[in-house]
Amino acid sequence: MSEFSEILSSAMRDSGLSLRLLAKKSGFDPSLLTRVRSGKSKTQNKEGLSLLFDALCLSAQKREELENAYVKDIVGEAAYASHMQVKKLAESLGRPRTLACKLPMPVLPDDVNSVEGLSNVHNLLHTVAERECGMDDAHLLILSPPQSTFLAETLALCAANHPDASITHLFTLRPRPSADDGLQKGESYNIEFVRAVLPALFAGNAYNAYYTYDVDGGLTLLPNIMLSREYAVCFSSSTESAIVLRDKEHLKLLRTLFNKQLAGADMLFKRGMTLQEQMEYYTSKYLETAEKSSLYSISWQPCLLLFLRPSDAEALCADTPEIKQICTMFFTGYQGLVMRRIKNSCFTREGLEDFAAHGVLNEIPYGFAQEFPVAMRRRMLQEMLDKASEGSYVPHVIKADKLALPKEASLSMDENENVSIGTVYAEHGESNYVLKERTAAAAVAQFIRFLPEHDWLYSEEESLEIVREVMEKI
Repeated sequence: MSEFSEILSSAMRDSGLSLRLLAKKSGFDPSLLTRVRSGKSKTQNKEGLSLLFDALCLSAQKREELENAYVKDIVGEAAYASHMQVKKLAESLGRPRTLACKLPMPVLPDDVNSVEGLSNVHNLLHTVAERECGMDDAHLLILSPPQSTFLAETLALCAANHPDASITHLFTLRPRPSADDGLQKGESYNIEFVRAVLPALFAGNAYNAYYTYDVDGGLTLLPNIMLSREYAVCFSSSTESAIVLRDKEHLKLLRTLFNKQLAGADMLFKRGMTLQEQMEYYTSKYLETAEKSSLYSISWQPCLLLFLRPSDAEALCADTPEIKQICTMFFTGYQGLVMRRIKNSCFTREGLEDFAAHGVLNEIPYGFAQEFPVAMRRRMLQEMLDKASEGSYVPHVIKADKLALPKEASLSMDENENVSIGTVYAEHGESNYVLKERTAAAAVAQFIRFLPEHDWLYSEEESLEIVREVMEKI
């Protein structure tokens, strides 16, 4: 029996209701319900299951447990685990606010050659990182998997405090499957690595992550290393022990080995781009897809940038050459290109209500940062409804109990599974980082397609009604 069948069988037994009565209330044939309960059959009748769960009078917690087990049973345990990894990524998106790092030592004593203990090793790594990043022409090198929360926080802190520094982080990923295998069903393929580096990536322009597939195990033979111009710290994967190297020849050798490995690596993300660069990048990608192809986005607020007009820009924008150039690119090319595709926008009710109440869009850059007038808010939401009736805009409100997105979060992709992850900066609006590693991008794409199929979103009709309700309150 599957987990779903076991939970369902227990719930049916505990309800005290007969099989025939439960079948009548849910619309299931009794023989089919018997097979579903025993795990011998699966059903796609979600409406019938919902009626069955109602009849069982389950607690909210028990119902959620049963619904999750059903989805796991339908998509497969491994695929479900992959989707949950991407869910964690989406719910953790946002710029780091608090970092639980100890203050580093002001200097590294000359007699410190080895360090034991988690706290002491953390302090050592933080000290070396801060010393290097605080220097002119700073370039910190790290060879280590990024799962360590401490290492991720330290790199994020250094990136935020030293925007002019350069931090190069190299690590290995699980080997990419062969072309014949494709993305193995349910493998989350390196999503946890992507999630771990996002705080440092979002903290500023200092940090860059590179990856390689360690097919022959060559890289795993090297120790975890943090390398500055003064020190090399070789530390255990548990970060409970470390040794410090100062000899210039040792440092030179390690730097040479690092650079050789880096030469064969790929950048995990295309860096956060200016608005002009974003439009140029997406224009080139959209030209690779057919008109009426689908674009997808998951964000806290609905995607409404498409409904801006040139007159809006004239009324709200600063009159500077840079802003004029951005507006020209947007209104003469990019906007029309996107509008000729089908936009699938998944967003939260909270984000929709926030725009309606305050008139500020996360995706708008600093030149548009003023509040949109009430009439403009109504008009943009009405245009969303109009485009939805034409079939070129598909709105879906995310169910709050299924996916809790931060305000800064956004995920987007096109039909070719070009995936980008975005965050919001107060000074220049939303910035997107293009995920270059294809197996992780495929896992994100599968998650985006998973959402509407398994009741994580309100239907298009329900979502349109929610938009109308919010419009009435403006």
